[in-house]
Amino acid sequence: MMTQGEGTAMHSVHYWGAVELAKLERLVRVTNALIELQREVIEHFDQAGGDLNSATAVFDGLYAGLASCVADRHRLRTNITVAGYAV
Repeated sequence: MMTQGEGTAMHSVHYWGAVELAKLERLVRVTNALIELQREVIEHFDQAGGDLNSATAVFDGLYAGLASCVADRHRLRTNITVAGYAV
């Protein structure tokens, strides 16, 4: 039998998970947008004959950050689903 406190704690965990998932979803969208902008910067530098090293390094960092965010989002979705909540 579940006490009132246990139910509240479970709902708090679910609420926290939902908030964190929303943050990660937004971060993935923002990072994707930044990656697209950085692609445009690289294209511009390439057409202008500029040095692509720093622009490419920024792109690589954004891409690595995106991979991390997607992995965190997947992990959180899995944890929420395992806890009995569908996302």
